[in-house]
Amino acid sequence: MKELFIHPGKVAREFNAGKRKKYFNPITYLLIVMALQIYLSQKTGINGYYLEQIQLQTQEVNTVPNPELEKTTELMKNVEQEILEHSKLINFLFLPILACFTWMLFRRAGSNYAEVLVFDVLWMAQILLLFIILCIVPFLIYPPSVLVTMNIYAFVVIAYMIISLKQFFLQGWLATILKGILIQLLYYITMFLLMLAIVAIFFKV
Repeated sequence: MKELFIHPGKVAREFNAGKRKKYFNPITYLLIVMALQIYLSQKTGINGYYLEQIQLQTQEVNTVPNPELEKTTELMKNVEQEILEHSKLINFLFLPILACFTWMLFRRAGSNYAEVLVFDVLWMAQILLLFIILCIVPFLIYPPSVLVTMNIYAFVVIAYMIISLKQFFLQGWLATILKGILIQLLYYITMFLLMLAIVAIFFKV
């Protein structure tokens, strides 16, 4: 855990190189952190509270009734709710897609898909732990802080990925930053579109 905070890319490279005795199994680590994160999220109700705050802000801005806008907003709200409520399971199932995007953009670095998948498993586990530290803990202390902490968390996730990619693939900073942002965009757009399709079919929108 400590090493993943300090040298995430190095941990993945050493694990792939066979230096595994001093490290925990990546899949087991991911499942443990995921279970803890899901449990704390459900117990605290952080996702529901966050959605309520977003809806309150939206209502304050949209004062003029608009049926089409309300219909679109309702669909988007349903998508967002489904993603938030099942985000950890979705991220776990979408890990192969994330690894695919990462491998494609960094294929010239020489790592194969399996090695990149190990990297993304470790990265995913650590950002779930960061969610507990940066979002759930402050939420327990002061619930209204969730709007700020969620935004901070989103920035930290991108920054952590860029640092991890830099340490793992050892490419230049500019290329790593651009590829890291692109990976995040491709990943979340793909996830959102699939969830949008599922919710649209389910709600017959």
